Amino acid sequence: MTRAKWNVNQEQTLIYTLLDEARAGRMSHGGFKKDTWEKVQGILNTKYGTVYDMDQMKSKFSTMKLDYRTFAKLKLSSGFGWDSRKETVTAPDDVWDSYIQEHPNAANFRHKTLPFFEELDELFFKSTATGEFALPPPSLPRIQPGSRPNP
Repeated sequence: MTRAKWNVNQEQTLIYTLLDEARAGRMSHGGFKKDTWEKVQGILNTKYGTVYDMDQMKSKFSTMKLDYRTFAKLKLSSGFGWDSRKETVTAPDDVWDSYIQEHPNAANFRHKTLPFFEELDELFFKSTATGEFALPPPSLPRIQPGSRPNP
């Protein structure tokens, strides 16, 4: 599988299309069936002239889910604050250094936010909120269906 390159517009289209599918009840156990992926593939490839295959889209989906889980957990971790203007997690360097030693994926968010966090929260929260590592709802408000820009 060739690694796909994604720009912010393509990511937005992927997320919003999957959100529409999830809202229509076509998400089960944190994933989608083949017909949903075929629909997403058609939309992306037609709109952007790309040639994403199923594996590339599913890989991007898995990466977004991992990033969402990492960022949501980070936001709720002791010693961290929230910069609402920049929408970034804040902490003194020693807190970051210690946390990153235990959670290396969190280093990606030391100086930046997770784009589309609210949308990813809607998409992934239910599928990640089980088991001993369940997260309480993040403090950001959930978006309401129909209140998003067109991808």
